Amino acid sequence: MRVGVELDVRVQDVALMAEIRGKTPDEIVEALPHLSLAQVHAALSYYFDHREEVQRELREDEDYVRQFRAGY
Repeated sequence: MRVGVELDVRVQDVALMAEIRGKTPDEIVEALPHLSLAQVHAALSYYFDHREEVQRELREDEDYVRQFRAGY
């Protein structure tokens, strides 16, 4: 799921900022000013409702990066 189409921000990106970096929704908006506070809350709501799916996608992204790096 995409949150901000202009700069292609994913739900995963917003969730990582909140979960890993400990950012509040207001701080996420400060870091990504093209998103509204409502968009950040919507992304976090989606993340919490679909946590396993989003975490699986994050693992798949990490696996892809690992495979890409191994090829070079």
